[in-house]
Amino acid sequence: LATQYMITEKKIKKACIFHQDDEYGKNVFDGFNNALKAMKMEAASVTTYKRGTSDFSAPVAKMKADGCELVVLGAVIREPIGAMAEAKKIGWETLWLGATPVNVLEVPALGKEIVEGLYSAGGFEIPYEDTAQGKIKAWLEAFRKMHNTAANSQAIIGYNAVVTLAHYAKLAGKDLTGQKLIDALESGDVFQDIFNSPPTKFSKTNHLASTITSVQQVQKGRWVVVKAGLTF
Repeated sequence: LATQYMITEKKIKKACIFHQDDEYGKNVFDGFNNALKAMKMEAASVTTYKRGTSDFSAPVAKMKADGCELVVLGAVIREPIGAMAEAKKIGWETLWLGATPVNVLEVPALGKEIVEGLYSAGGFEIPYEDTAQGKIKAWLEAFRKMHNTAANSQAIIGYNAVVTLAHYAKLAGKDLTGQKLIDALESGDVFQDIFNSPPTKFSKTNHLASTITSVQQVQKGRWVVVKAGLTF
């Protein structure tokens, strides 16, 4: 959905992908291909890299030569920064769109001005301590007090995983069994976290939890939602 949104919004003619040469990268590649297929397009360039790679000169030069107007990143943290740094080094300007693992605080914190303008798919709006309000602000403050550091995106995801499980375990009732938990999960009962994530809901035929995503962009060192409510 993020890929389709960017192609439509930015009037992209040549969409490309740069992904890890592993199962995660293949998953992003498959999603990218499905998005292009739905739009009756083909990839202008497919470029892979091995985890641990630090020299991005060759793949970035290839994508530039292929005329990529949008590069979808099947990457995590270090590689988007490295690839965008190489692009700036050779004076190549293009649009970059990360998969959801790119949508973490570490990317703008480490990449700084290099990743300004980077887009990413995101599961929830990333909160910041100085602008958060209500329950979110209280949670961030409690996390800092407990761990003596700011909460990152991964901490929020981990917390949400636990409270989501707790919600459905409570719904399943006492003397919890695997079948009772499955029945509770598939009951259709909706769980809403405190971070304004899309509601979680399962059924016997749908185990996706949520089919809503957003597109976010690094603006002045922070992730900002530019398009919410994309549904697949």
